[in-house]
This record gives sequence, structure tokens and C-alpha cells, in this order.
Amino acid sequence: PMQQEDMEILTVEEVAKIMKVNIRTVRAWVQSGELPRIWIGKREYRISKADLRTFAEKRKGPYPPNSGT
Repeated sequence: PMQQEDMEILTVEEVAKIMKVNIRTVRAWVQSGELPRIWIGKREYRISKADLRTFAEKRKGPYPPNSGT
């Protein structure tokens, strides 16, 4: 079941702060499709906390994820 906090949505800046990365890194994850986005306007989007958690879980493990290069 979805918890209340999973319904929360975050800005790119908030995601960058949580993950301790540059905003550009977050945008790259979104562009690559790794991190789903929720459009809130023609050019603005947000990221759900649930999607961020799933994204982080997928990256756990002994090896880095495939970089696609």
C-alpha cells in the first residue's frame, strides 16, 4: 500500500539535495528515463518520492548500473 509520504512530490533541487548530487545529474537521470517525472506545466516537472525510492533501490548492489556507453 502507498504511504502518505510516497504521494509527496519533490523538485529537481530537492532530489539533488536528498541524493547529494548536482542538479544536472538529476536532470540527466530524468532525461535518460531512469527517474520518472510528473509534468506540472509545459516546462516544469516534479519527481515523486516513491519513484525516487524505487530509483535508489535499483541502484543498490555490488556493481554500478550500466551507464549505457
